[in-house]
Amino acid sequence: MKKTEKLYSIKEASYGRTFKILRLSKGFSQLEATNHEMSISQLSNFENGKTVPLTTTFFNLLKNINVDMVEFQNAYNDYLNSEAILPYSTEVSEAYTSGNILKLKDMLYKLETYKKNENKKFKLDKIRLKSIISTLDSNYNNISKKEVEFVKLYLQHLKEWGQYEIKLFGQCVPIFDIPTLSLLGEKMINPTQKNINLHYTKQMIIKAVLNLIDIFTKSKNFDYANKFINYLENTKIHDYFTYEKITIVYSKARLAYLEGNNEALDTIKKCQDLLLFCDCSETANMIEKEISEDIQSFKTTQK
Repeated sequence: MKKTEKLYSIKEASYGRTFKILRLSKGFSQLEATNHEMSISQLSNFENGKTVPLTTTFFNLLKNINVDMVEFQNAYNDYLNSEAILPYSTEVSEAYTSGNILKLKDMLYKLETYKKNENKKFKLDKIRLKSIISTLDSNYNNISKKEVEFVKLYLQHLKEWGQYEIKLFGQCVPIFDIPTLSLLGEKMINPTQKNINLHYTKQMIIKAVLNLIDIFTKSKNFDYANKFINYLENTKIHDYFTYEKITIVYSKARLAYLEGNNEALDTIKKCQDLLLFCDCSETANMIEKEISEDIQSFKTTQK
């Protein structure tokens, strides 16, 4: 009697097809990729979507072609582009940076009409997009108290914050009140977390904390802002995070100016000059706008 072959879903079959794309792009032969983990015929079946290897075997195959899980996940999502309703790593960031509200609203519409939109992850993604839109459009107020509470409870009950949760929190900062932001921020930077020292996780935490500092500074909650600035200053940050280091210096100087230190404007000007030198004109212009508003606000309070 002929053995019936197991049929894999499109997503399961795509693991091997994605692996093949990466293997070829790295210039590895099938023999080099297997490295005695499996036979060439078994690898061919995997790459053609006919089989799926054991997890340990799969991890070793990735190691054999010098690909980590982050790279593979990105390539896998790209391969399944038709299923990737919200490709965070590129389109959302680009739309936000360029201020393309229509693009973000189009992504939100796709999420809201997607057949699986009751899934917890899709609910979180929708709220996250709404929060991003609200930072660009002050008239956008389409986030319910129930949605805010949903994200808050999700983050509060986490034992380990991964890349997704850090980015979720960082981009949902505007929807929370100040005490909640401080509470969740403390949980995010908890030193007992296992992944906190991974370089890409650390960079995401730094960006999220900078976002927190900005909110605390704008709302004149200077004690909270100083607490998180102290955290960043006591964190060993590598030189390859130069942009983040400049932003930390700027955030500290801005806070000092708002607390009455006029000499901090010299430091802010140096940060602007550095950003312009590095061709970060959008960020330099943003600083110019923020400081102009701060100066005007400071003059108003002095009258």
